[in-house]
Formats: sequence, C-alpha cells, structure tokens
Amino acid sequence: MTTQKRTAIVLDASIQEKVAVIARAHKLNQGVVIETMIDMVSDTPEFIAALQAKRDDKVSNRTGKTAILKKLSKLSADELEALAAMIGDVK
Repeated sequence: MTTQKRTAIVLDASIQEKVAVIARAHKLNQGVVIETMIDMVSDTPEFIAALQAKRDDKVSNRTGKTAILKKLSKLSADELEALAAMIGDVK
C-alpha cells in the first residue's frame, strides 16, 4: 500500500482564510475545497481569460532588457519610426 504524497502551497493569508472558512462551513479539508474549485473552473473561458490578464499585467510591468526588446518586437514599422523620431528629438 502506497501513501499519497502531500505537498504544501503558499497562499496569501487572506486567500488561505477564505479557503479555511469554506472548508469549515462544509466540514471538509482545505485541499478538497481547492480541488473542487479547480475542477469547476479550470476549463472555463472566463477563468482562462482572467489568468491571462493577470499574466499580461505581471509581464507588462517588467523593465528589464529582455522585456523591452519583447515590447519593441511587437511594434509595427510605423510605431518604430515614431519611436525613433521621439528618441532623436530627445538627443
């Protein structure tokens, strides 16, 4: 007989408290609550869109060289010319 390996996840205190309240109300452990929530929403377009929006927000706030190059690579030729003109005006 093998036992299932248990792992821990780190949650913000406010999120963990919300999960705990739900678990206590239904007399279930917190893992079951989280598993049920994931099963219910994991494939819904709204959930996927919300995750993508959070990811985009996280990435858009980066200011490193790689992030700047990625942003520049998404610009059109006209946008690049306008940017070059603005940089030329600054010099």
